[in-house]
Formats: sequence, structure tokens, C-alpha cells
Amino acid sequence: MTLYEPLISVIVTTYNRPVYLGNCLRSILKQSYVNFEIIVVSDGRNDENKVMIDSLQDSRLFYYELEHSGLPAISRNYGITKSNGTYIAFCDDDDTWHDQKLAIQEQFIRSNNCHFLFCDAYRIDAGGSLIVPFHPVLNSFIINTEKLLFRSKWYIYGKNYITLSSVVVHRELIDQINYCVNPNFRGSEDYHFILKINYNYKLCYLDEKLVYYRVHEKNLSKSRKEGYQRSIEILSMLKNDNNISLGCQIIGKLIYYFKLSVVILIEKLSFK
Repeated sequence: MTLYEPLISVIVTTYNRPVYLGNCLRSILKQSYVNFEIIVVSDGRNDENKVMIDSLQDSRLFYYELEHSGLPAISRNYGITKSNGTYIAFCDDDDTWHDQKLAIQEQFIRSNNCHFLFCDAYRIDAGGSLIVPFHPVLNSFIINTEKLLFRSKWYIYGKNYITLSSVVVHRELIDQINYCVNPNFRGSEDYHFILKINYNYKLCYLDEKLVYYRVHEKNLSKSRKEGYQRSIEILSMLKNDNNISLGCQIIGKLIYYFKLSVVILIEKLSFK
């Protein structure tokens, strides 16, 4: 370790997924960057978690259990209070990291004076296999176009494109902005958190895939509808709290209302 390697606290929240959690923690412990601590917060009691974590035998691992709330924001906020790092990183319990993730991101942060950094991610299925795009050429065109938009300040208001497991953020920002524990925003608390940061700080993008983001089978139509509706509510809340400009709120809402109408139209056509 060099004098230029600050402590990074990795917050991992979990709920009754000890197998996924074990894979997640092992990928973090394999990091070439060694000056980190892992704060694992379980939303409820789970003896299998304790056994698995004890078997890893690493002094950088700290495990806490809370009363079950069903709100990831409560677990993340608690984990942050227990952390000691200059930087905070997050990793969902079903995601994993490339073993150079922290090293590459810490170097990028130092070189570019970043306070909030996110990177790209591979998408994997429940079994851990890479998800192959239906149309690779079209998908590549869309991704390359979006990468240009990632560097703009307004694009985030119309699409939550940041994978939380890719984020590293300076404690200075964390101390100012906690996760919203409003139960109406469950599943979108990350988006609310990121939008509040975006209002006052630059979101830096690292064009490297350093995370394996797991996509589970679910009702995608229902999930998208609920997500768009929550995003509209979040934009309204942020405007009321003066954490977003009126222009960004209007643009964001127009985009989400359009997406919502498309999903509803597709649902109606599919039932005919």
C-alpha cells in the first residue's frame, strides 16, 4: 500500500441471499487494491450469513443485522454510519466486481479530482451467465450514443442509467446526502440519492466494465411501469425541496410520461 491509497468503505446490503452474498464478498476480497473495509448490513437476522462471513476469515469484514424493514435505504444509511473510509463504494449482494475495480477507480478519481464516479457493467442472468443482446449491432450503436450523453448533466433526469454497484463517492458528499427512507420510493432510492448529488456535483463516468450486474427474471412490464411512476414522484419531490431546476423536472417528467404511455400501450396491444 502507498501513501496515496485512501481507505474505501464498501457498503453491502443484503436480505436472505447468503449464496449470492458469498460470491459478492469473495469478489470484493480479491481486489488488488487492499486498503478497504466491507460493511455488510442484513435487513433481518440470518444465521447462514454469519457462518459464511466467519468462514471468509478477513479482518476487513464487518457484519451487522437490523430489524427487517424491507427498505434498502435504512440498511445503506446504517452501513454508512459504521464506515470509516474517505470514499464510500456500494455493491448489491447479488452483484460482483472485477478484481481491479477499486484500483482502477481510485486512480481515476485521483487523476480527475472526482467526488462521484461510476463505471460501466456487464449484465448477467440469475445463474451468472453473460446476457447477450438480441441485436448486437443496434445495441452497440445505442450504448455508444448513450456514453456521450452520460457526460451531460441533464440526461440522468430522464433515465436512471447508473448501476449502484459501480459507484464510488467521496464521504464529503455522503455526509450531506443520506438515502431517502420513504417507502414509496422503494426500488428507486438510488435514483433519488444520485439526482440530489447531480444537482450540486459532477457525476464522473469511467468507460470500463468493472461490475457484473445481475438481472433477475420478473414482470418487466410491471416493474418498468412502477419504476417510471416512482421516478415522476421523485422529480416532483426534488423540485419541492429545491434540489432540481424547474427545467430539468419538466424534461424528466415528459420523458417518463412518454415511456409510461408506451409500456401501457404495449400492454393493451398484447391483451388484444
